[in-house]
Amino acid sequence: PILYLDEENISKKLKCIICLAPAINPRVHRGCNTVFCELCAHELLLSSASLGEDQAQTTCCPTCRQECSGDSLQPNDLIKKLLDEVSVYCSNKANG
Repeated sequence: PILYLDEENISKKLKCIICLAPAINPRVHRGCNTVFCELCAHELLLSSASLGEDQAQTTCCPTCRQECSGDSLQPNDLIKKLLDEVSVYCSNKANG
C-alpha cells in the first residue's frame, strides 16, 4: 500500500468514492466525474456480473445512479498526475 505523508489534506476530489483513499490508477465516471480507484471500479463492475444472466442488473454509479460500464469508467491521467505530485513515504520505511 502507498503511505501518503499528509493524506488528510489530499483533496476529496482525488479520492475514490468507494474506499475513500487516494485513487490508485484512477477511473472517472464520464456521466458525473465521480472518481474511483481501479480496483474499486473493477469490483463495482463485477458485483452485477456475479448475479448471473437470470438476475442481471445494471451496475449504477453510487453518486449519480447512471449506468456504469467499462466504457463509462475511463482512466484519468490528470488525476493520476496530481496524485503523483503528492509526497509518499518510501516503501522501505520500515527497514530504515
